[in-house]
Parts: sequence; C-alpha cells; structure tokens
Amino acid sequence: MSDEARDRWNERYLARPRVWSSSPNPVLVDEVSSLATGRALDIGCGEGADALWLAERGWQVLGIDVSDVAIDRARDEAHSRMVSGGLGLAGSAEFRRADLREWVPERRAFDLVIAFFVHLPVDERDLVFARLADAVAPGGTLLLVGHAVSDATSGVGRPAAHLLVDESDLLPYAAGFTTAEASTRAREVDGPSETAPITVHDIALVARR
Repeated sequence: MSDEARDRWNERYLARPRVWSSSPNPVLVDEVSSLATGRALDIGCGEGADALWLAERGWQVLGIDVSDVAIDRARDEAHSRMVSGGLGLAGSAEFRRADLREWVPERRAFDLVIAFFVHLPVDERDLVFARLADAVAPGGTLLLVGHAVSDATSGVGRPAAHLLVDESDLLPYAAGFTTAEASTRAREVDGPSETAPITVHDIALVARR
C-alpha cells in the first residue's frame, strides 16, 4: 500500500512543474503568526510552502510526505531560499519521505503540529491524527485543516465525498487538550471557467495543549 500511494502521488506531481501554491495556507498565517517559535511538524507537506513559511519565521520544521517528487521539490526550494538568505539563521526545514500511515512521530516533541488537506478513510485518519495529537508538546498547538463536506458539490476538484470532513469529524482529535475549536473557514478560488471565483469552505481545528 505504501508503494501504491507513493507511485500515485509521484505521478501527480510529475504531471506538472508545480502542483500547489507557493503561498502558505491562510489558516496557518492566521493561527500561527503570533505564536512563539519552536519545533514544528508538517504532515503531508507537499512541495513545502507551509514548512518554508514557518522556517523563514524561525521555526525548526520537519516536513513529511509520501511523494519522493514532492520531497525533492521541497528540498530544492529550501536550498534555494537558504542560498538567497530567505531562511535566515534561526529557522530550518528538513524534509523526509514517509507513508503517514506507517510513520510514527515522537511523542510530545513538537510545539506545532499541522496537517492540511490530508484526506484519508476514517480508520486511517483516526490512526494518523491520533498520532499527530500525541506528538504535540505541553503548551503546543495542533492545527488540522480539511476540505468541507459541503464542497463535494462546489464544482472544484475535491477528494471523494467520504474523505471530506465537517467540524464534528475533527474535534474529537483534540480530546485532552486545554482548548479546542473547530470552525468553518470560507475562501475564494478560481472556478472551472476562470472567469468568476467560487467560494469554498475549509474545516479548521485549532487545539492548544
């Protein structure tokens, strides 16, 4: 299964010079800009935009993704920014290839754990997200973001409907945290015709241990 997932995602990345935006996720910017820096874990890091945004602000980031192609692109971009001075002296970004269903992060080791649009069947999601919650250090933050169930009929590309989430799907992963809030965040994206934007919705869980 690990090889199948890796091959599928490698094929997707190889089909385009860049798959994801080079800009950080807006939920990340909103929720993390005011936090003190520390160790961060970015699960499903893709081409590294979020991890590198964090590193440029002083975080020590570990990015994990199943795709060799994505990891190579993230490493190349990190090297390019380091050469240009963008990462500065305080931050760092390390990228590793691993299957999220098999890799287990260190317990209570990260001041920030993020997973954006990691859509898995419920049993696999329960396993992976429970491990992510367990990786959050005392005083740390868990930030999970997924595409909303309501987006299944939005007209933009989305995973299968059974992989989408609502607020009640994410909130249980913050059990035992000091504070937790799951909310719906609206944003605009280009529609299929590229003439009029479409409003889509993300579900964001923000939890502090």
